[in-house]
Amino acid sequence: MVLAINQEAGENVCSTLQDIRSKNLTEIDYLNGYICKKGQERGIDVRYNQAMVYIIHAKEALYELEEK
Repeated sequence: MVLAINQEAGENVCSTLQDIRSKNLTEIDYLNGYICKKGQERGIDVRYNQAMVYIIHAKEALYELEEK
């Protein structure tokens, strides 16, 4: 199933990656951030989603440094 979905996606690029490539702020707080919030409220382990939020925010913080 995952492989079939991947093949159907073809050359599509997710919006988060598009934002990073364009050095725009992402919607990570509305995507994984929301999942983290709801998961934590329900006692679900969301450490990998939270790590992704931290990683994306760190990348966003580097935009200005990368331009220099």
